[in-house]
Amino acid sequence: MNILHFFNRFIIILIIGISGCSYAPPDFPKTKPCSVTVLRDSQPVADVYVTLTPVESGGMWTVSGKTAANGVAVLRTFQGTYVVQGVPEKTFKVTLEKQPVVEGEKSPKEIQELGMVGMQKYLEEIAQKRAALPKIIPEILNQNSRTPILFDPTKEQTLRIELNDYPMDPPQKQILSIGGQKL
Repeated sequence: MNILHFFNRFIIILIIGISGCSYAPPDFPKTKPCSVTVLRDSQPVADVYVTLTPVESGGMWTVSGKTAANGVAVLRTFQGTYVVQGVPEKTFKVTLEKQPVVEGEKSPKEIQELGMVGMQKYLEEIAQKRAALPKIIPEILNQNSRTPILFDPTKEQTLRIELNDYPMDPPQKQILSIGGQKL
């Protein structure tokens, strides 16, 4: 009888584990389904990381998603290992990031096999190559402090971002001079 009792408990624990039940943190917000579509010249842009940061502080959670081939990122809210589809009902700043692909990039496993010195050298080379490539996302959309995009999921469930609506480079500072001296 003890073996049967143990076996039944084991099966119940296994079923709970497989079903994906996880503990919701007590301060975890309620969410609603939301997505962000990223376009350039009205064409979808894949592999863009979308991050939402609350305008007002609060919560130990993160909201993000990555665009698929159709340019759509389905947003999820994370806190530790707990993840749910959707976005809390707050106003957010939206930032975007996409790294240009460099020819000859190695997989994470290949990079680890390089050792510490080789890894550092490889990562520096890749960073230099990326810096030389044209930017994909306008710089203003990469920085939380500068992004002009606000999103309120209580008003809409989808956000459409056309990258062409934002300047690719930051405005150049004008250097003033009087009598040959720069001001």
